[in-house]
Amino acid sequence: MNALLLLLQRIEDARDANDYDICVLNALRAPELEAVISSWPLTLGAEQILARNILYRQGSVLLNGVERRIACAHLSQMGPIASAHAATAMLAEFRPRVLLMTGICGGFAEHVAIGDIVVAEKSWDWQAGKWSDEGTLATALDQRDPAPELVAEARGLESVLPGLYAEYEGPRPSKPPRLVVGPMVSGSSVVASLDIQKVFRNQHRKMAGVDMECYGIYYAAANHAGAPVRAICVKSVSDLADRAKGDDFQTYCSQMSARVALEMVRRYFSR
Repeated sequence: MNALLLLLQRIEDARDANDYDICVLNALRAPELEAVISSWPLTLGAEQILARNILYRQGSVLLNGVERRIACAHLSQMGPIASAHAATAMLAEFRPRVLLMTGICGGFAEHVAIGDIVVAEKSWDWQAGKWSDEGTLATALDQRDPAPELVAEARGLESVLPGLYAEYEGPRPSKPPRLVVGPMVSGSSVVASLDIQKVFRNQHRKMAGVDMECYGIYYAAANHAGAPVRAICVKSVSDLADRAKGDDFQTYCSQMSARVALEMVRRYFSR
């Protein structure tokens, strides 16, 4: 009986311990996940399937001279439901210390410009609430936060941006990016309308970005049972969520967000 209790305790302890160091989850295979794979010092195995529809690769990343275990995946489709599902599956399978999302997002012209890096200091579903007959939304916000340690590391990266901008070869905005720490709302729809923006622009006066996945990542991390995980979304503004929405700089933005995130985790694990 004592041996059985000891075995059960060991199993329970294993569930509460981290296994992998980093999981990277992207909305898009191209250009977002491709940017991570091409810009990070990775050694990855063959592609596999997790939970029937999540394609991932696992291996190692070299950080500060140390090999760290990593798993990289992309969603089967965009949106907060898909991101919450994939994040939950990744957390259960790999029990990482850090859960990270990079890629592209929309932005708001009064706070950001095309190419700027947005570190999502909080996120929520901007569509949650009750719609009235007059077409107004009475919001029911459920704000979720990233790991403060990772946000702190990200805040110190402003000085590396000019160098990353100068190194990039390819179409890029006319100016180096800024680093903006602010709210990033998520929703199930692509936003390309100033009229739709009016619905959620007043939900936070410092609204910086909008995407379709960040809230799902933060929600999954907040409700993960087991080994502690630190989650964060670092994305680059590829459009201003209006009629001029385009894809001219999606590759550039994916690369920049991936490289900024790499520098962030380097600094985090060096401590």
